[in-house]
Amino acid sequence: MRNPLYALYKYVVFKAGDTRWIGWRHFPLVATWDVHQHKVNGYEAAEAAAVLRPGDIILLRHDGYVSNLGIGGALVHAALYIGNSEVVEALSDDEGGVVKRHVFDTLRADRVVIVRPALSFEEIMAAITHARSIVGFKYDIFFDFNSAEERKLIEADPERAKAGAVKFCCTEIPHYCFLEHLPSLDLYRTRRTSLLQSFLALLGLRVAGDIVTADMYVEANFKVVWVSKFVTPKWLAQMGCSEKLLSRIETFCMGSRGLRS
Repeated sequence: MRNPLYALYKYVVFKAGDTRWIGWRHFPLVATWDVHQHKVNGYEAAEAAAVLRPGDIILLRHDGYVSNLGIGGALVHAALYIGNSEVVEALSDDEGGVVKRHVFDTLRADRVVIVRPALSFEEIMAAITHARSIVGFKYDIFFDFNSAEERKLIEADPERAKAGAVKFCCTEIPHYCFLEHLPSLDLYRTRRTSLLQSFLALLGLRVAGDIVTADMYVEANFKVVWVSKFVTPKWLAQMGCSEKLLSRIETFCMGSRGLRS
């Protein structure tokens, strides 16, 4: 029997994913994906889209969203680029789940980093096939990163899996699609336990602790191929990012347009 708090928790998670604080003059909160003020403007989005190749991972942040407080890190969302100006990503909104949409919808953000796996064309295409196969799956509010088990469930009973037996959060999608290559990509789940997780556990709501955050894709064996203007070493340091992440962004910035402050 499902815990009666599940529906409430799901509502809070989805509402937090849609709620953005945009200043005192807009008190108290504004719920939207359609705030038109984004730091990544049309010129930057076009520049990013020109760089993208199938298999690239778009990591991003929308400043001011309430959900950022619970996720932590500098970058809080991930999407997998599958080619033809399309991405596959998991959205936590009223229609939450794995969707396929135009890349410019995803790039409407405030800070963006694009990373590329060092894999062959055939390996990339296989990952994209997996991404296409999970479109329509439900959103995972508990962030269970059990990609190996989920792959087996999907292969054994795809209808049951899509009905809810398998769910995905955003950063889990690349982890699932590149499952066979996680060792070479140096991408491993890490234990992240927060006070919120402990509190929810007491209520009978289990939130996974072994996860992959968006920041970890920059730290792993992926090549940084594009960074938006407002992702600066100074901002990353303020966000408490790891030295490894900071070093990789600094290296890219120095090699592209000179070191940003």
